[in-house]
Amino acid sequence: MLKILRPVVSASKTGGLKLAPGLYRMASTDAGPVVIIKNMAEYKAALDKATGLSVAYHTAAWCGPCKMIWPHVLELASNNPKTLFLKIDVDEVSDVSAANGISAMPTFLFLKNGQKVDQLVGANPRMLRDLVAKHTASE
Repeated sequence: MLKILRPVVSASKTGGLKLAPGLYRMASTDAGPVVIIKNMAEYKAALDKATGLSVAYHTAAWCGPCKMIWPHVLELASNNPKTLFLKIDVDEVSDVSAANGISAMPTFLFLKNGQKVDQLVGANPRMLRDLVAKHTASE
């Protein structure tokens, strides 16, 4: 499937997040408002630029539960434009997943100021929604 990329523009104009140069939110229906991380530099740059909650979704192409939870991730990302959602394929970006200590998929890390504040292992849509709500309530 062809993926069309568009750069994220100023937060003041769109209500979205400003991302570091070179980082893009996916504009296709395939990835929606989720940033696809391709290397450690992109991951660090995205977290450095984030001003609120970041959700790092660790996944794999072969992971059945990851495929099941993906529509819920897209919905949450669409409904929470101030939250930065990152998608990290553990096979393609193994240095990021290793640095984050990922040993099961899917794993969601909830980060503020680059520091982990929570974690969810497994494909539990209700728990994912609850954790996003919990950590965005103070924003």
